[in-house]
Amino acid sequence: MNLTIKHKLRIGLLFLFAVIVIIGVLGGIFLSRLSKESKAIIKANYESIVYTKNMFEACDRFSSGFDQQSKTLFLGNLEKQENNVTESGEKELTDRLGLLFKKLENDTGSTRMAVLAEIRSTLFGIQDLNLKAIVQKNEKANNTAENVILWMSVIGSIAVLLSLVFVVRFPGYIANPIRELDLAKTNFIATVSHELKTPISAIKLSLNLLEDPRVGQLNEEQAKLAECIRDESNRLLKITGELLDMAQVETGKIGLEIQPVRPEEIVQYALKAVSAPAAQKEILLRLNMPEKLPMVSADAEKSAWVLINLLSNAIRYAPEKSTVDIRIAGQDYGVRFSVTDQGKGIPDEYKHHLFEKFFRAPGLKTEGTGLGLAIAKEFIETQKGHIGLVSENGKGAEFWFILPAATAL
Repeated sequence: MNLTIKHKLRIGLLFLFAVIVIIGVLGGIFLSRLSKESKAIIKANYESIVYTKNMFEACDRFSSGFDQQSKTLFLGNLEKQENNVTESGEKELTDRLGLLFKKLENDTGSTRMAVLAEIRSTLFGIQDLNLKAIVQKNEKANNTAENVILWMSVIGSIAVLLSLVFVVRFPGYIANPIRELDLAKTNFIATVSHELKTPISAIKLSLNLLEDPRVGQLNEEQAKLAECIRDESNRLLKITGELLDMAQVETGKIGLEIQPVRPEEIVQYALKAVSAPAAQKEILLRLNMPEKLPMVSADAEKSAWVLINLLSNAIRYAPEKSTVDIRIAGQDYGVRFSVTDQGKGIPDEYKHHLFEKFFRAPGLKTEGTGLGLAIAKEFIETQKGHIGLVSENGKGAEFWFILPAATAL
């Protein structure tokens, strides 16, 4: 499948758009994971609360007796708390807690209950610091996560919109200069072709004067030269005509006169135009056309030009003394015109290129510009018709086109 530059750019930009979307989705996933990991930072605060809870339990036991098990419970959790200080002011309270425990350990008098009360107060202070830290950090983590997700959503939305605009508009920025260049080329070809018609007409007029017996008789050699000049002039005139037609097609200035037309008129006009070259090669033009056919909605002149082009090609490539079949058949949605020759056929690798501008299958010895079928395609499709071919290599070729019925429009 041949892709135009515009389509290739669009596919590339769509891929870029898909990458941006994937990055945005992955970014959201990772940010969500980051939010969860940031929440894990408050784990130390939860652990401090657990340690103080255990020390509260030991203090309750101290009220009934200073046993070794309670002492071990308190000191073990105190040591863990000393290694788990995270908040401002928590270290001072933890150090004070150690000093109070030593005082409690050495005190056996009536002040023990007062020391225990100070220890409990200090533990409450540590718990309060960590509880407040948990609340603050939790709110901060949630706010950060929400803000990040919000900004990612905004940035992602902007990126998506920009990408969509880029996908829609950017191919035009690439294609428009190319289109302008192509239009300039087309206008140049049209101008040159138009200007060539004047000297070609002058050559043909001069040639007619030379061949006029009233001016003087030409000898055999001069007659051959005059015939050669006429053939080349006709060939140049045909080329300039095709170039002008193509210029009209490319600039969208095809002047069509769409009206109901009898298919018989198109066929008879085309057969009359190609009767001479067919007779030169002794080719039989065999027409198969029913008596009653629906009228088609078409430009009679342009449609006849297409049929003449197909017939001319068939005559050019068909062997001498062969037959070219012209079949006209009515269909539900229009009338089908087909031209079949008995030539060498068209290889499969060239079929899809035959309707392209300036394409000529390799190995052809006959002359041509490679524009006829491209122009025919534009003429038919502009009339809302269809054109195509059926061919097997070595078994001839059938070129066909369909014009819409007048009642179908």
